[in-house]
Amino acid sequence: MPYEMPPIITATGGIELHGREGVTINFKFGTSSLEFLDLWFEVDGVLRNELTPGATVYEKLITLSQDDVVAIWNAGIPRGSGRLFAVRLYGVDPPLVIWDGRIAIRGYIEEPPA
Repeated sequence: MPYEMPPIITATGGIELHGREGVTINFKFGTSSLEFLDLWFEVDGVLRNELTPGATVYEKLITLSQDDVVAIWNAGIPRGSGRLFAVRLYGVDPPLVIWDGRIAIRGYIEEPPA
């Protein structure tokens, strides 16, 4: 039987990644155009990345590099534990959170050589 990769988005709306991967998540919000919205993916105390245009006006991309994943891993207390995240809409007063949850890093990261 072929191995099935675990889902990146959990049943509770969180994100689960392996410590040795990066990811691009296609973000959609119903049937609303996201083309001109100022959207950011934030991980509590770790990073703030702007969402980039997707293939259509109805989608934007959340991109986490391997370095972003390692930074999330290292920021956990204890190290390796999950952190909270939010997709925030700026350009409205006050800014609006339209998706939030916990991002968990499973597995391991590559330790720098000693």
